[in-house]
Amino acid sequence: MSMSMKQLGYAALDAGCNDYVASGIPDKCASEDCQKTHLYTTCCVEYTYCTPWYAQTWFFIAAGAAGAVLLLIVVGAVVAIIFITKKKKPTQDTLKKDSQMNPKTSQMNPKKSQMDPRTSQMVQKVV
Repeated sequence: MSMSMKQLGYAALDAGCNDYVASGIPDKCASEDCQKTHLYTTCCVEYTYCTPWYAQTWFFIAAGAAGAVLLLIVVGAVVAIIFITKKKKPTQDTLKKDSQMNPKTSQMNPKKSQMDPRTSQMVQKVV
């Protein structure tokens, strides 16, 4: 398989720009004259070989997606914890059913409750 001229050009450009960036010249290139050179313009400006990986678009997209997934996991965990730990408050119907099933331990039976004079709290006698 032979490479087309366009592919050869990109391969040469890739090799040349990789060598140019590896040499460290773009990092030291602060003057305007240096930034107007052909290699700097082609490699750093047009093809972004000099841009660090954390300043590229794909990194921002990946970091944003990871942050969104993490946020969804945290929100899901909080909602799950709230629903799991939430206790059902007894209603009048459930209290009546409880008193009918076990009158000895029922809180609805006023005949068997007395005030404890020492603590001033209602105490239920078990008969």
